[in-house]
Amino acid sequence: MDDFNQYGQQPYGQPQQFDQTQQQAQYSQTQQQFNQAQYSQPQYGQPVYQAPVFDRYASIQNYHSYIMGIVAYASIIGFLIAILSTPSNERTEYLAFQTNQALVLFLFSLLSVIPILGWIWSIFMIVNYIMAIIYAAKGEQKSATFFGNIRIIK
Repeated sequence: MDDFNQYGQQPYGQPQQFDQTQQQAQYSQTQQQFNQAQYSQPQYGQPVYQAPVFDRYASIQNYHSYIMGIVAYASIIGFLIAILSTPSNERTEYLAFQTNQALVLFLFSLLSVIPILGWIWSIFMIVNYIMAIIYAAKGEQKSATFFGNIRIIK
């Protein structure tokens, strides 16, 4: 009796019994079919797609200024790190703006120690800090609300 069913397959649980030459012949036949032109993609001479490049830091002169502009908002310690880690001849207009803005926000946030009125003021200052950090992360020189015209650092 033959061990194959009507579709040419062995019944479940039975190991297939091929000799090595038969397996190699099947493999080479499959490779030949795959390598034929009907399976390859047609070439129409189209250029290779390249994703557009957005230079996020194009408006900022260097990356160090960008990072230090964000660090300046961390706290008064972040402000000091931003000022002291950048030599005065390498300070850009962007970094000067961000450090000035961070210092002004910090000084105005000290008013939040006033009871009751200070609590409302602290919520307002937290919103200003968040806006300023978002602007700094985008690389924009936008001032937070009405503090923008105050210049302490030039």
